[in-house]
Amino acid sequence: DLFFTTAFGVAIKAPKGRQVSFEKNRNFIYWLREHGFNIKGVTSDTFQSYDTGQTLIAKGYPYSVLSVDRVDTDHICKPYQYLKSTIYEKRIEMFQCELLRNELTDLERNINTGKVDHTESGSKDLADAVCGALYNASKNAEEFAYDYGENIDSIVNVSGNYEDNIKQQITVDFEEALKQIKDPLKNISTSD
Repeated sequence: DLFFTTAFGVAIKAPKGRQVSFEKNRNFIYWLREHGFNIKGVTSDTFQSYDTGQTLIAKGYPYSVLSVDRVDTDHICKPYQYLKSTIYEKRIEMFQCELLRNELTDLERNINTGKVDHTESGSKDLADAVCGALYNASKNAEEFAYDYGENIDSIVNVSGNYEDNIKQQITVDFEEALKQIKDPLKNISTSD
């Protein structure tokens, strides 16, 4: 069975009265690649994602639509079922994040519909992102996975032409790099 490690998660909350910028989300993906992250897949659900998908595909990113909210005819949400199995079987190592832990532990499955959702006062955006990334990776595992015990050279070889970028990816101080990005809220004018 596959074992997964999550590197990081980003939760974006729009300022009050504003919307999350899809362009800034795409720019973040471009920034990740520029800083050595070997991006093997980008997914989003269908909600307002057509422009993002078309733009990413035009720039050569492997993009697909994946909804972690859909259930099959047996009332099973396969992405969340896979995440649940992976967690219970201890085949995932996650970054420490209180928001993610809270979202995952507050999830509820509707016994009649099979849909996995958050509590009335909660959210599940970060949980959806981790679930989608894990499920997408599991579908492409044969192409990009490596066997337990392989060293970093083997991992780099899996990535083909991105050898130098992968070595950067492993050593990048992500938190420090994010701090260097211009504050997106700095130029927003407010009126009383």
